[in-house]
Amino acid sequence: MYTDQQKREIERVLTVFNPFIDQADYLEIVWSNKRQCYVSLFIDTTRDCFDGADEIHSAEEICDKCYTEIGNDILLENDREYELWQMHKLERDEFLRRVQPYDAQLPEYHYLIEQLLSPPAQAK
Repeated sequence: MYTDQQKREIERVLTVFNPFIDQADYLEIVWSNKRQCYVSLFIDTTRDCFDGADEIHSAEEICDKCYTEIGNDILLENDREYELWQMHKLERDEFLRRVQPYDAQLPEYHYLIEQLLSPPAQAK
């Protein structure tokens, strides 16, 4: 499913995000021999079961998924229910602090952080 270059890039990104993925109770990314690709598994910790699985198509997708989950963690900790781009200043500052170690190692994906913190483009 992946070219050699794509697989190397995915594995590099997974290595960077490994500390986050390891500590997250609700997210796992595994290799599927049957599908010959990485799969993200979402775990429902309340019901103690898998709540979904998605094929991973790119390293960019892993970055986006992890950055989004880091932001969602902050919103959940503060009992908030809105989009990441609507975060209050303190929440935004905390988000930037938490993503900084990954962003420093993966600067080519910094634009994903900017996208998450920007309101969606208005449809004309």
